[in-house]
Amino acid sequence: MDYRRYTINELARETKTSKHLLYDWVRRGLLVPTQISGTRKKFSIDAFLEAERKALKELQQKELERFVTSPRPNEKIPEAFYDNLLKEIQKETPLKASRRGKTNNGVTNNACHTHLSHKIREIL
Repeated sequence: MDYRRYTINELARETKTSKHLLYDWVRRGLLVPTQISGTRKKFSIDAFLEAERKALKELQQKELERFVTSPRPNEKIPEAFYDNLLKEIQKETPLKASRRGKTNNGVTNNACHTHLSHKIREIL
């Protein structure tokens, strides 16, 4: 195990990593300085490997979130939507009287109207 402490420039040279990337990791809190003397921060190889692992995990999580949709908060569907939907259904499928001579009061009956709108809500 290497216990040496490196500055950002030395660490960039040793690991063949861009020093801008290392500064970015320090800014994001992934690369934590092992030793601070005055304004000089020094880092160990172990801290670099830990930062690399965290950055890779963060990147994988970000890639995964691109494909997984976040759940939307429950929004209430306005009543006007159901009324318009019911009207559209009635236009598309006109109800016919049954063969036995009974008239069909299903849609015009107010009780059936509310029952049908509740059925539509359950479906959606």
